[in-house]
Amino acid sequence: MPRIRTDAYAFVIAFAFAAAFMFGHLKLGMLDLPDWMRTYDRLLLWLAAGAGMYVALFGLGHLALRRIGAGERWAYAILGGLALVAMYLAFKGPTRLAVVFGSGEGVIGLIIPFLIGSAFGFLYAWRAGWEVAEEEDLDGLRARMAGVTGADERDLDAFQTGGHTYFAGPVRVRTSIPLMVLSAVIGGILHGLVRGAIRVSWEVMQLPDPTGAEALAHAGNMSQYAGFEMVAMAIIGAPPIALAILVGHYAARGLKQTDAWAYLGLGLVAPLVISLLALHLFWMVAIMIMIPTAVAMAIYRSFAGLEPVPVREDVQARRNRDLVGADHPRRRFARVVRGR
Repeated sequence: MPRIRTDAYAFVIAFAFAAAFMFGHLKLGMLDLPDWMRTYDRLLLWLAAGAGMYVALFGLGHLALRRIGAGERWAYAILGGLALVAMYLAFKGPTRLAVVFGSGEGVIGLIIPFLIGSAFGFLYAWRAGWEVAEEEDLDGLRARMAGVTGADERDLDAFQTGGHTYFAGPVRVRTSIPLMVLSAVIGGILHGLVRGAIRVSWEVMQLPDPTGAEALAHAGNMSQYAGFEMVAMAIIGAPPIALAILVGHYAARGLKQTDAWAYLGLGLVAPLVISLLALHLFWMVAIMIMIPTAVAMAIYRSFAGLEPVPVREDVQARRNRDLVGADHPRRRFARVVRGR
C-alpha cells in the first residue's frame, strides 16, 4: 500500500490543533497551569510546549509508519489518538493523575482525548494523501489507446501502462460507518460555528454602542453560549445526522450518483424522508438537522472516496448441465428417466 505523504502545512495545523486542545481543557479545569506560569507570555510558552510535544510524537509515529510501509488511515487515527493522550498525560501532572486514577475515572477521562486525536490523525492522512508518483506516461497512455476503436473502448475497463493501472469501469462511493459518524460531528460543529457567529453578531448589533467595552463583554458571554450550543449540536446531533447520512448514501447509490453536489442535495432531503417514514414523529428534529446533514453528506463524500462496483458473487456449481441460461429449454423441460 502507498505510504502517506509528509505534509508540512498539516503539521502546522497539528500544532494549532494541539494548542487549542490544551487551552480548551485548561478553561474547563481538566488541565492545571502551574502558579509560576500564570502570565500571558508563560501561558503561550506552556501551550507551545504541549503543542510541540504532540507534533513531535505524531511526527515520529508518522516516520515509523512510513518506514514499515503502513498507509492505512485507521493506523494514523490510532497514532493521532495515542499521541494526544500521551501529551495530555504528560501535562496533566503526576499529582492530578494520581487523584483522577485513584477515583476510578482515569481511563474514562482518556477516551475523549483519544477520540479527538484519532479524528485529527485520520484527517491528516486524508489531507496528505498517499505518496504516488506525480509524473505519468501520457504519451504511453495515448499510444496504448491509439489502436483501440470506439467499439472496443467500451470493453476496455482496466489496463496498465507506464507503471500505473487505469480503470474506467463503474464506480460507487465507499461505505464507512466511522466516516459517517466523523462527518456528522464535523457537520454539526461547522453548523454550530456559523450559527453562533450569526447570533453573536446579531446580539452585538442590537446594543446601543456596538463598538464599546460593553459590546465586547456581551460578545464574550454570547460566545460561551454559542460554544455550548455548538458542542451540543456536535454530540447530540451526531446520531441522527449519521443516520441521515446512511440513508442519503444508499439513496445516492440507488440513483448511481457520486458527485458531491448530489450528496449535498440528498443531505437536505434525507432527514425529511426519515421523518415521513416515521409518521412525522421527528419532523422538528428533521428540520433542525437539514443543513448540518447536507454539509456532513458533502464532507462524507470527500472523505470516503470511490471504489469499483463489486462483480457478481461466485457461483458454486456441482454439475456442468446446471450452467444454462434462464430461458434455456432445459429450465422448462425435465428429462424423463424410465424405470424398469
